[in-house]
Amino acid sequence: MAEKQTTEIKPLKGQKTKKVTGTLEGIHKTEEKKNGKKSGKIGTLGDIVFKVSDKTVRTFNELKIDSKTNYAKHTRHNKKPLLEFQYNDTDTASFTMYLSVFLGVNPGKMQKKIDKYRKEGKLLTLIIGGKKYGKKWVITEHSKDYENIDNKGNLLVAKSSVSLQEYPER
Repeated sequence: MAEKQTTEIKPLKGQKTKKVTGTLEGIHKTEEKKNGKKSGKIGTLGDIVFKVSDKTVRTFNELKIDSKTNYAKHTRHNKKPLLEFQYNDTDTASFTMYLSVFLGVNPGKMQKKIDKYRKEGKLLTLIIGGKKYGKKWVITEHSKDYENIDNKGNLLVAKSSVSLQEYPER
């Protein structure tokens, strides 16, 4: 069952900001119907939605998923070593997000959210193009590049490099 949450909906011109409660998917569909517009949803990492719309561009680049298998090596005299399968290691993933106020995203707020999830060890689901990758993931690293800051100290453009590790069920 999807987790219910409350979110603020950004208004169209002349409308007031409103708070809506429901599942992320349900809220997204309701707003699409009301506004008659479809946003290009690329995928999600937990409740972080990667999308392109007429007001927001929140996407990622350079997605890389690594899988590793471990083998024990048994050495033999004057022969090549024998390999013995041990286990499949947890997958790792990494990607980069370009965050800009000029593209409808608050870079500081998004980076704080990513850091919060990393520090709390929040379990996240990674879905891209409707396909679920792995079961659950945790954020293990978050590198922040502050690319553009205005004269008041506001972060305008940033890049976040995120590393994930698969979190297998017990």
